[in-house]
Amino acid sequence: MEGFDQLFDYLSVGTSLFYVGVFVASLCLVIFVHELGHYGAARLCGVRIDGFSIGFGKEVTGWTDRRGTRWSLSWILLGGYIKIFGDVDPQNPQIWDHKQALKRPVTAEERAVAFFAKPLWQRTFIVLAGPAINILFTLLLLITLFATKGESSTRPFINAIAEDTAGYEAGFQLGDQVLAVNGERVVRFEDVWEHSKPEVGVPLVLTVKRGEDILEIPIIPRQTVYRDRHGVERAHGRLGITNFSMVKLKEITSVNGVPVENGENEARALITEALGREADLGILMGADKRVSVFHVYLPAAANAHLEDPKSKDFDTVFTSSQKEPFYVPHTPWKAVEYGFRRTAHILGEGVKILRVLLLGKGEGDDQVGGAGSIGYMAGKAAESGLFTYIAFVAVLSAQIGFINLLPIPVLDGGYLLFYLYEALARKPVPEKVKEISLIGGLIFLFVLMIVANIGDILRVTRL
Repeated sequence: MEGFDQLFDYLSVGTSLFYVGVFVASLCLVIFVHELGHYGAARLCGVRIDGFSIGFGKEVTGWTDRRGTRWSLSWILLGGYIKIFGDVDPQNPQIWDHKQALKRPVTAEERAVAFFAKPLWQRTFIVLAGPAINILFTLLLLITLFATKGESSTRPFINAIAEDTAGYEAGFQLGDQVLAVNGERVVRFEDVWEHSKPEVGVPLVLTVKRGEDILEIPIIPRQTVYRDRHGVERAHGRLGITNFSMVKLKEITSVNGVPVENGENEARALITEALGREADLGILMGADKRVSVFHVYLPAAANAHLEDPKSKDFDTVFTSSQKEPFYVPHTPWKAVEYGFRRTAHILGEGVKILRVLLLGKGEGDDQVGGAGSIGYMAGKAAESGLFTYIAFVAVLSAQIGFINLLPIPVLDGGYLLFYLYEALARKPVPEKVKEISLIGGLIFLFVLMIVANIGDILRVTRL
């Protein structure tokens, strides 16, 4: 019954309505951008667009512009589409005539604005424009965020030291502020990670401020290998010093050497006893459930919510009193550089996760998120503020673009595959083969959707 109680809480009316609303709005925006890419490319190539719909099913409202395009808002707000004129079999170009209620050949005048009659490079451009505009939208959003508010970052203070690591043995202490790595100025903790992750076995010198003293501490990163929550294998250098502001009670396995055997309530009680002091927390890490013991400080004021079951943070322990987000502003040129780097990173992560899915090396049921997972993340992002929500939309847009580039029939990547065949064979894919491929693609996506949403339910109910 505990799983169903969690499901009921997860789907509480107030929360679910907000999350569903944010999810739908986010999806509609990203799909609108995607279809706008197809629309703009088709217009540039002289192809007629009969319809542009946000949502599927029966139209709620809409209008027809002077070019004859019907712009619609439909009932099922889980996607959208554009209706391109003349997307038919080029060997037998026939269209459905609504006025005469029959199929008829395309006229010479219609052929001039029909999709099928355009050169291969133009059809490829039109199909590619959807995913491309999604990725460009991500890039523009990130550049704008970085150039205005700044990049969401981690303060360069050490507030967690893992036992039996290079940082633990080098003598770092809680509260140390990292000023530089090998003489290069540090503004955020990400700067430390960028130096240490690729440098396994290479000596580094960290300049830190401890009280009024400035110290230089030599350290050699050690390799760590693990699988993240998506089942992607990671291998990089690790110092064992970090700054994390919170940890979920369910991830804590021990408090000051006392094993937590009876779940969150026992962990909460042990944590409450240790408030206001330094403590050692055993924490589950990654999908392979490794346990690392971290030396941290547990501020009493920041964890007063542990005695309030109604608090939204009742299941969370804070290891820092500074809960406000930390942003590092960038110059316009740096914003562009970091925008490109972050966009490339998002797409690279998509490739890694896809590889895990295809090779079946994932752990548990955390690899594929359905509407519930995405809706939950959208709601959480919106609750965290405008910056976090815009960053979420940027990631979602890149993911939609990446997914649509996959060579699966019914997706844009499937059509690009057809066009690649056409370019190599110098003839279109046979219509029968295309129809069978499209049916297979639909079945594949339908099954994937079912698996993803069942995974969401299992994650919540722990069945």
